[in-house]
Amino acid sequence: LEMVRHVPRKLERLSAQAEGSLFVEESELLTSQEPHVAAWRADVMSLHGKSELEMLEGVNRAANERVIYIPDYAHWGVRERWGFPVEALEEGGDCEDIALLKMESLHLLGWPPERLFLLVGTSDYSGRTEGHAVLLVTLADGSQLILDSVMPWILPPGDDHHFFPLYAVNGEHYYKVAVFRDA
Repeated sequence: LEMVRHVPRKLERLSAQAEGSLFVEESELLTSQEPHVAAWRADVMSLHGKSELEMLEGVNRAANERVIYIPDYAHWGVRERWGFPVEALEEGGDCEDIALLKMESLHLLGWPPERLFLLVGTSDYSGRTEGHAVLLVTLADGSQLILDSVMPWILPPGDDHHFFPLYAVNGEHYYKVAVFRDA
């Protein structure tokens, strides 16, 4: 998996608009006494001091178990809407909402944002091709792992055959993904 950096103006404007909302969101995640948020927070905070792999496995498990999967149309009445992590915990969410919660979980555990990417593409996991999003994480040694809402385990990108990435975003950049497969 190789990422080619490209930062469109639309993403830059979106990031500036969302900055204040994200600060409020993080504060809510850290202080809310809503039972789903408090349980998630306890799960994540128990991972402090663990190895990178233990943190990733714990975050993947906590988000997958704590968020009730609800497609955007059933939840919001629209085809696609990216929700905030607190909304996913309190109301449910779909794949990108769960991936964003995992990203925020790792951020709270001290992971640098430049190592966390929302990876968007398609999946044939359900037997038909549909949009899907996962969290792509770069470890300190440079290797990468995918945290997916439809699987309880984490895998290197090349081993995740049901997912086909198109682009990746983090707090700073948008990347067009180029995938090279062995012939």
